[in-house]
Parts: sequence; C-alpha cells; structure tokens
Amino acid sequence: MSFVLTPELAERVIGAFAMGADWQEAARLISTSRMTLRRAVEADAPLSERVEDARAQADEVVIHSLYTKATVGKDTTAMIFWLKNRRPAEWRDRREVALSVTPEQAAQMSPEEIDDRLRRMGVRPESLH
Repeated sequence: MSFVLTPELAERVIGAFAMGADWQEAARLISTSRMTLRRAVEADAPLSERVEDARAQADEVVIHSLYTKATVGKDTTAMIFWLKNRRPAEWRDRREVALSVTPEQAAQMSPEEIDDRLRRMGVRPESLH
C-alpha cells in the first residue's frame, strides 16, 4: 500500500514546518516516516516550494529573534553565535592550519619538529590532539 499525501495532510505538514518542525516531527504528525514524507513532497513541485517557503518562514522568526537578542538585548551568547556564523574566519572555534611540507617531508620529521613548526605558526600542538 502506497502513501498518499492528501491536500489536508499537506496543509498539516506545511503548518508544522511554518511552526518550526523538522522532517521527523512533520512526518510523525501525519503518522508516516520521514523518508516517505520527503519522497511525497519532492514528487510534487508546487508542494515542495510551499514546504521550503514554510521552513524559510520559521527560520526568519529565529533570525529576527537572534538579531534582536544580540543587538537590543545585548545577549553575549547570541552575539557570539551571530559572529561565528557571519564571520567564521575570525570567530570560529576550529582553526585550520596548513603546513608547508610535503607528506614525504613530514614522514621524515620527528613529532617534536612538527610541534616546533606548529608553535612558530602560533598553534598550540596540544590543542590538535
């Protein structure tokens, strides 16, 4: 027996997405699996567009709230979150380091030599382990 996404079920799904539901929650709302719901939505281009619009609508509410908390509410956590996402090169927790050695050169270096080179680059080797 195949799943049929009736217009009534589609409206429930769209409403759930507009309220911030994820695929799993929307599927549970209409008693089907996440994968079955995704397939049904993807098979119907107009519905797929409406679902994306509903999801974007929910995202806009969160974006506005985060912006308000960061700027008006002076919420430090919101500020950090904003900066990590808007300016990841300067604010991300994870650093990417490129060593200017070939794999062959690195294979011939001792761990101490590698650590020394990292320290000269301003990287604490212990933070990489």
